[in-house]
Amino acid sequence: MSKGGHLTWAEIDVGALRHNYWLLKKKAAGAGLMAVVKADAYGHGAIEASKVFIEEGVSYLAVAFVNEGIELRDAGIKTPVLVFARPNEESIGIHLQNSLDVTVADPDDVMLISEVAKKLSVRPRVHLNIDTGMARLGVPIGNAVETAEMIAEQELLLFTGIYSHLSSSDSLDQNFTKDQNDKFIDIIETIKERGINPGLVHINNSGGLLGTSSNAFDMARPGIGLYGFHPDPGRQDEEELMQVMTLKSTVSLLRQIEKGSSVSYGQTWIAKEKTKIATIPIGYADGINRLLSNNMEVLIKGKRYPVVGNITMDMIMADVGNSELEVGDEVVIYGNQESESIRIADVALKLKTISYELTCSISNRVPRIYVNK
Repeated sequence: MSKGGHLTWAEIDVGALRHNYWLLKKKAAGAGLMAVVKADAYGHGAIEASKVFIEEGVSYLAVAFVNEGIELRDAGIKTPVLVFARPNEESIGIHLQNSLDVTVADPDDVMLISEVAKKLSVRPRVHLNIDTGMARLGVPIGNAVETAEMIAEQELLLFTGIYSHLSSSDSLDQNFTKDQNDKFIDIIETIKERGINPGLVHINNSGGLLGTSSNAFDMARPGIGLYGFHPDPGRQDEEELMQVMTLKSTVSLLRQIEKGSSVSYGQTWIAKEKTKIATIPIGYADGINRLLSNNMEVLIKGKRYPVVGNITMDMIMADVGNSELEVGDEVVIYGNQESESIRIADVALKLKTISYELTCSISNRVPRIYVNK
């Protein structure tokens, strides 16, 4: 039956979240953890997930953009929060007023942060991001030491950390990851030789923690691993990670159709015999990829049923044959039901994508229900 009156909802298993946190904490071998809760904690609910991590003793939280950090502050979360995005003139004031740690991704950022800090009479915590091979954000290696010196020279700036990002840590071939680590270590050593304390050193993401070639340093920054997924869905079985999200809906209508009848837009599926169709109130507006049309299954009463016809904005239809089902029966889109399971990682492989995209795609009109607290 529906949960709290909702016909479609996502159950977030708090116990699984805690399990994954401690599995990764153990992998960090004594280093602190910076839990990445950007994109609404990869679709799992940033505020609730952050509170769980704080209860477990997390050192830091991380978000992509300033507005995500402000959301945490407005919820009363006082734990240090690093914003990955490069600061800009429009947002830096509110960034600093909310005590969010700032990323320096370009030498020009140092003066911008310093000037605004002086106007606001605050001492912002600054992390220097170095590009060691991602080519997305970060100061180029050739400018890294100079930029570190610029930060250290600004009395108002607290040099709190130095970090980089691994691009291929989930790959079986760890050569590029090792190269990134070597470059990162060289920069850190040079900066320290100049008499500069860069604060917390961090580079490991989920792939780094689960891999073999990366160092934990002072802190690691797991993201997708916290929510139960290996960064490479094809390697999901390598770790004891627990999928945190179960996506559920309900049967809203059962209707018998005759042989030769079509289902949904475009007549992409025609019934080969008389059968029953279950309408389920979830669609691409809720995050079900339309490429799964005629290419996915759902679980009802522990049995798999194929979704037939094109996925629509608000509904999908399943061919349930002559099964004895009722309106209101619970439907599992992703997750376990009785002895059957539909794993998000397996659906990601089918779509030739990654688990992150599927969980981040679950829209905010799908309520998150927190269970197993």
